Amino acid sequence: MRSQSRLFSPSPSDDEEERHGPLSQAILEAPLPTGLEKPPPLATYDGTTDPDEHIENIDALLDYRRVPGAIKCRLFPTTLRKGAMTWYKSLSDESITSWKVLGKLFSRHFTASRRHPKSEASMEAIIQGKDESLRAYIERFNKEAVQVSTTAHMNKFLLERGLRPRSDFTKAVGIETPATLDEFFLKAQAYIEYEEKEAAHAVRNSKHEESSKNARQDESRRGIDKKKDDKTRDSKDYKTPAGNSKSTPR
Repeated sequence: MRSQSRLFSPSPSDDEEERHGPLSQAILEAPLPTGLEKPPPLATYDGTTDPDEHIENIDALLDYRRVPGAIKCRLFPTTLRKGAMTWYKSLSDESITSWKVLGKLFSRHFTASRRHPKSEASMEAIIQGKDESLRAYIERFNKEAVQVSTTAHMNKFLLERGLRPRSDFTKAVGIETPATLDEFFLKAQAYIEYEEKEAAHAVRNSKHEESSKNARQDESRRGIDKKKDDKTRDSKDYKTPAGNSKSTPR
């Protein structure tokens, strides 16, 4: 009688019993690029800020190093904190098959935390204050401009429009209008340097005047004190003590 071999199904190993996590097997097996054995420093995300900005920041840093999408997926969870990590752990096993898929799921889940883009109306409200320096005005404008999708031509128009009326720079721009935004900034830089030089000169003069004023006050006080001392000394010299006077003999 021919012996028959009995087929047994192999029992699952400990590794197979463990939860694989959201990343697909292909992503997990992708080779690490040279130099990425240690995760690079990346900004963290806790679910309270704009998710698109977080993805863009990761892309900017890792694209520079030519890091493929699979490795981006493996690095991504190292940036998550608090609620964001809780969301990641709740994803189905092997549901992430590419960096594009991960980005879509992430942005969709945290859409409520997106920062609403500002409009040109918010930039139109920026005008140079009465005592505001040209540098401070331009820096304040640029801080707002990076949050608005607009053209360089429109930025130049709004910058000129918001300048303080009748200032030296406003007159210069009115006489010879810059053709581009770069020309505007180039002309503005010359005036900024002049403003700051004048401001530094005014501070030095103010300190010199204050020092001279203090010196005059000190000299005046010394003169008053000297007069008081002289008066006291003269009073002592001419004062005749009572009881020491003698009668003139007849």
